[in-house]
Amino acid sequence: MRLLQLVTAALLPFTALAAKKSSDRFQTNHAKQLSNSGPVKLDDKAYNDLTKTPRDYSVAVLLTALEARFGCKLCNEFQPEWELLGKQWTKGDKKGEGRLIFATLDFGDGKSTFQSLMLQTAPVLLLFPPTTGPNAKPDNIPHRFEFASGYFAGGFQNQFGMETQIVAAMYGILSFATISLALKVPRMTDPRNQQIAVFVWCGVILGMYSFLLSVFRIKNGGYPFWLPPF
Repeated sequence: MRLLQLVTAALLPFTALAAKKSSDRFQTNHAKQLSNSGPVKLDDKAYNDLTKTPRDYSVAVLLTALEARFGCKLCNEFQPEWELLGKQWTKGDKKGEGRLIFATLDFGDGKSTFQSLMLQTAPVLLLFPPTTGPNAKPDNIPHRFEFASGYFAGGFQNQFGMETQIVAAMYGILSFATISLALKVPRMTDPRNQQIAVFVWCGVILGMYSFLLSVFRIKNGGYPFWLPPF
Protein backbone atom coordinates (compact mmCIF):
# COMPACT_ATOMS: atom_id res chain seq x y z
CA MET A 1 0.00 0.00 0.00
CA ARG A 2 2.83 2.37 0.87
CA LEU A 3 4.54 1.55 -2.44
CA LEU A 4 1.33 2.40 -4.32
CA GLN A 5 1.11 5.73 -2.52
CA LEU A 6 4.70 6.55 -3.40
CA VAL A 7 4.15 5.69 -7.07
CA THR A 8 0.98 7.79 -7.16
CA ALA A 9 2.77 10.73 -5.57
CA ALA A 10 5.62 10.41 -8.06
CA LEU A 11 3.23 10.46 -11.00
CA LEU A 12 1.25 13.51 -9.87
CA PRO A 13 3.77 16.08 -11.21
CA PHE A 14 3.71 14.44 -14.65
CA THR A 15 -0.09 14.45 -14.69
CA ALA A 16 -0.17 18.11 -13.72
CA LEU A 17 2.44 18.92 -16.38
CA ALA A 18 0.39 17.14 -19.08
CA ALA A 19 -2.74 19.00 -18.04
CA LYS A 20 -0.85 22.30 -18.10
CA LYS A 21 0.49 21.60 -21.58
CA SER A 22 -3.01 20.77 -22.81
CA SER A 23 -4.35 24.02 -21.36
CA ASP A 24 -1.45 25.93 -22.91
CA ARG A 25 -2.20 24.44 -26.33
CA PHE A 26 -5.81 25.54 -26.04
CA GLN A 27 -4.91 29.06 -24.97
CA THR A 28 -2.37 29.40 -27.79
CA ASN A 29 -4.77 28.23 -30.48
CA HIS A 30 -7.69 30.15 -28.98
CA ALA A 31 -5.56 33.31 -29.24
CA LYS A 32 -4.88 32.49 -32.91
CA GLN A 33 -8.60 31.94 -33.44
CA LEU A 34 -9.34 35.37 -31.97
CA SER A 35 -6.68 37.07 -34.09
CA ASN A 36 -7.96 35.36 -37.25
CA SER A 37 -11.60 35.98 -36.33
CA GLY A 38 -12.21 32.47 -37.57
CA PRO A 39 -10.74 28.98 -37.91
CA VAL A 40 -7.04 28.45 -37.27
CA LYS A 41 -4.95 27.59 -40.34
CA LEU A 42 -2.96 24.39 -39.79
CA ASP A 43 -0.14 22.40 -41.33
CA ASP A 44 0.92 18.83 -40.54
CA LYS A 45 2.92 19.79 -37.45
CA ALA A 46 0.25 22.13 -36.07
CA TYR A 47 -2.47 19.52 -36.71
CA ASN A 48 -0.59 16.84 -34.78
CA ASP A 49 0.15 19.24 -31.94
CA LEU A 50 -3.46 20.46 -31.69
CA THR A 51 -5.10 17.03 -31.77
CA LYS A 52 -2.67 15.04 -29.64
CA THR A 53 -3.65 13.68 -26.25
CA PRO A 54 -4.18 14.48 -23.44
CA ARG A 55 -6.67 17.13 -24.56
CA ASP A 56 -9.05 19.05 -22.30
CA TYR A 57 -10.78 20.77 -25.22
CA SER A 58 -12.59 19.86 -28.42
CA VAL A 59 -11.28 20.43 -31.93
CA ALA A 60 -13.27 20.71 -35.15
CA VAL A 61 -10.93 20.35 -38.14
CA LEU A 62 -11.99 20.74 -41.74
CA LEU A 63 -9.72 18.87 -44.14
CA THR A 64 -10.12 20.44 -47.54
CA ALA A 65 -8.47 21.04 -50.91
CA LEU A 66 -9.00 24.60 -52.07
CA GLU A 67 -6.39 24.88 -54.84
CA ALA A 68 -7.83 25.12 -58.34
CA ARG A 69 -5.67 22.23 -59.59
CA PHE A 70 -7.66 19.80 -57.43
CA GLY A 71 -10.98 20.89 -58.91
CA CYS A 72 -12.88 20.44 -55.63
CA LYS A 73 -16.01 22.47 -56.24
CA LEU A 74 -17.64 21.39 -52.98
CA CYS A 75 -14.55 22.46 -51.01
CA ASN A 76 -14.78 26.00 -52.34
CA GLU A 77 -18.54 26.14 -51.89
CA PHE A 78 -18.39 25.02 -48.26
CA GLN A 79 -15.35 27.09 -47.22
CA PRO A 80 -17.24 30.43 -46.81
CA GLU A 81 -19.85 28.70 -44.65
CA TRP A 82 -17.12 27.13 -42.52
CA GLU A 83 -15.34 30.47 -42.13
CA LEU A 84 -18.61 32.15 -41.15
CA LEU A 85 -19.37 29.42 -38.59
CA GLY A 86 -15.92 29.74 -37.04
CA LYS A 87 -16.17 33.53 -37.00
CA GLN A 88 -19.55 33.50 -35.26
CA TRP A 89 -18.36 30.95 -32.69
CA THR A 90 -15.23 32.99 -31.94
CA LYS A 91 -17.28 36.16 -31.64
CA GLY A 92 -19.64 34.56 -29.13
CA ASP A 93 -16.96 32.73 -27.13
CA LYS A 94 -14.13 35.21 -26.75
CA LYS A 95 -13.23 33.88 -23.30
CA GLY A 96 -12.93 30.30 -24.56
CA GLU A 97 -15.51 28.94 -22.14
CA GLY A 98 -16.80 26.51 -24.78
CA ARG A 99 -13.35 24.88 -25.05
CA LEU A 100 -13.73 24.40 -28.81
CA ILE A 101 -11.19 25.21 -31.51
CA PHE A 102 -12.14 25.57 -35.17
CA ALA A 103 -9.31 24.76 -37.57
CA THR A 104 -8.70 24.22 -41.29
CA LEU A 105 -6.10 21.96 -42.88
CA ASP A 106 -5.65 22.36 -46.63
CA PHE A 107 -4.20 19.50 -48.65
CA GLY A 108 -1.37 21.72 -49.83
CA ASP A 109 -0.24 22.19 -46.22
CA GLY A 110 -1.12 18.75 -44.87
CA LYS A 111 -0.31 16.04 -47.38
CA SER A 112 1.12 13.76 -44.70
CA THR A 113 -2.05 14.04 -42.62
CA PHE A 114 -4.26 13.22 -45.61
CA GLN A 115 -2.09 10.19 -46.34
CA SER A 116 -2.11 8.97 -42.74
CA LEU A 117 -5.91 9.23 -42.64
CA MET A 118 -6.10 7.54 -46.08
CA LEU A 119 -8.45 10.22 -47.37
CA GLN A 120 -9.51 9.90 -51.00
CA THR A 121 -12.09 12.70 -51.01
CA ALA A 122 -12.55 16.17 -49.58
CA PRO A 123 -13.89 18.01 -47.71
CA VAL A 124 -13.96 15.92 -44.52
CA LEU A 125 -14.84 17.27 -41.08
CA LEU A 126 -13.24 15.72 -37.99
CA LEU A 127 -14.50 16.46 -34.50
CA PHE A 128 -12.08 15.51 -31.72
CA PRO A 129 -13.73 15.27 -28.27
CA PRO A 130 -11.78 16.07 -25.09
CA THR A 131 -9.92 13.20 -23.44
CA THR A 132 -9.60 14.79 -20.00
CA GLY A 133 -11.81 17.00 -17.87
CA PRO A 134 -15.54 16.91 -17.09
CA ASN A 135 -16.56 16.50 -20.75
CA ALA A 136 -14.06 13.77 -21.59
CA LYS A 137 -15.15 10.88 -23.81
CA PRO A 138 -14.18 7.25 -23.14
CA ASP A 139 -12.38 6.91 -26.49
CA ASN A 140 -10.16 9.15 -28.57
CA ILE A 141 -11.72 8.31 -31.95
CA PRO A 142 -12.79 11.51 -33.75
CA HIS A 143 -16.23 11.82 -35.24
CA ARG A 144 -15.88 11.86 -39.02
CA PHE A 145 -18.33 13.66 -41.28
CA GLU A 146 -17.98 13.13 -45.03
CA PHE A 147 -19.96 15.23 -47.47
CA ALA A 148 -21.32 12.23 -49.38
CA SER A 149 -25.11 12.63 -49.09
CA GLY A 150 -25.31 13.91 -52.66
CA TYR A 151 -23.68 10.73 -53.96
CA PHE A 152 -26.07 8.44 -52.12
CA ALA A 153 -29.13 10.43 -53.20
CA GLY A 154 -27.99 10.23 -56.80
CA GLY A 155 -27.10 6.55 -56.46
CA PHE A 156 -30.65 5.66 -55.46
CA GLN A 157 -31.97 7.13 -58.72
CA ASN A 158 -29.53 5.49 -61.11
CA GLN A 159 -30.81 2.50 -63.09
CA PHE A 160 -28.79 0.28 -65.39
CA GLY A 161 -29.50 -2.31 -68.10
CA MET A 162 -32.59 -4.47 -67.65
CA GLU A 163 -33.44 -2.64 -64.44
CA THR A 164 -34.80 0.25 -66.49
CA GLN A 165 -37.18 -1.99 -68.43
CA ILE A 166 -38.28 -3.97 -65.37
CA VAL A 167 -39.10 -0.85 -63.37
CA ALA A 168 -40.82 0.77 -66.36
CA ALA A 169 -43.02 -2.33 -66.81
CA MET A 170 -43.97 -2.32 -63.13
CA TYR A 171 -44.90 1.35 -63.24
CA GLY A 172 -46.92 0.72 -66.40
CA ILE A 173 -48.92 -2.10 -64.79
CA LEU A 174 -49.50 -0.03 -61.65
CA SER A 175 -50.70 2.91 -63.71
CA PHE A 176 -53.05 0.78 -65.83
CA ALA A 177 -54.49 -0.93 -62.73
CA THR A 178 -55.06 2.40 -60.97
CA ILE A 179 -56.75 3.95 -64.01
CA SER A 180 -58.94 0.89 -64.47
CA LEU A 181 -59.95 0.89 -60.82
CA ALA A 182 -60.75 4.60 -60.86
CA LEU A 183 -62.46 4.94 -64.27
CA LYS A 184 -63.56 1.61 -65.71
CA VAL A 185 -64.84 -0.23 -62.63
CA PRO A 186 -67.38 2.46 -61.60
CA ARG A 187 -68.97 2.23 -65.08
CA MET A 188 -69.71 -1.48 -64.81
CA THR A 189 -73.44 -2.19 -64.52
CA ASP A 190 -73.30 -5.69 -63.08
CA PRO A 191 -72.68 -5.41 -59.28
CA ARG A 192 -71.15 -8.88 -59.04
CA ASN A 193 -68.69 -8.29 -61.89
CA GLN A 194 -67.91 -4.86 -60.45
CA GLN A 195 -67.06 -6.39 -57.07
CA ILE A 196 -64.85 -9.01 -58.69
CA ALA A 197 -63.07 -6.30 -60.73
CA VAL A 198 -62.41 -4.27 -57.57
CA PHE A 199 -60.79 -7.25 -55.84
CA VAL A 200 -58.81 -8.17 -58.96
CA TRP A 201 -57.37 -4.69 -59.59
CA CYS A 202 -56.67 -4.10 -55.89
CA GLY A 203 -54.84 -7.43 -55.82
CA VAL A 204 -52.82 -6.43 -58.90
CA ILE A 205 -51.85 -3.09 -57.30
CA LEU A 206 -50.93 -4.75 -53.99
CA GLY A 207 -48.88 -7.49 -55.61
CA MET A 208 -47.09 -5.23 -58.08
CA TYR A 209 -46.28 -2.55 -55.52
CA SER A 210 -44.99 -5.25 -53.17
CA PHE A 211 -42.76 -6.55 -55.96
CA LEU A 212 -41.55 -2.99 -56.69
CA LEU A 213 -40.54 -2.55 -53.05
CA SER A 214 -38.73 -5.89 -53.07
CA VAL A 215 -36.71 -4.83 -56.13
CA PHE A 216 -35.91 -1.52 -54.44
CA ARG A 217 -34.73 -3.35 -51.32
CA ILE A 218 -32.42 -5.54 -53.41
CA LYS A 219 -30.62 -2.46 -54.69
CA ASN A 220 -30.78 -0.51 -51.42
CA GLY A 221 -30.32 -3.03 -48.64
CA GLY A 222 -30.76 -0.47 -45.87
CA TYR A 223 -34.33 0.36 -46.91
CA PRO A 224 -36.44 -0.70 -43.88
CA PHE A 225 -39.94 -1.04 -45.38
CA TRP A 226 -41.59 -3.95 -47.16
CA LEU A 227 -45.05 -5.13 -48.16
CA PRO A 228 -46.32 -8.73 -48.38
CA PRO A 229 -46.35 -11.06 -50.24
CA PHE A 230 -42.84 -10.29 -51.61
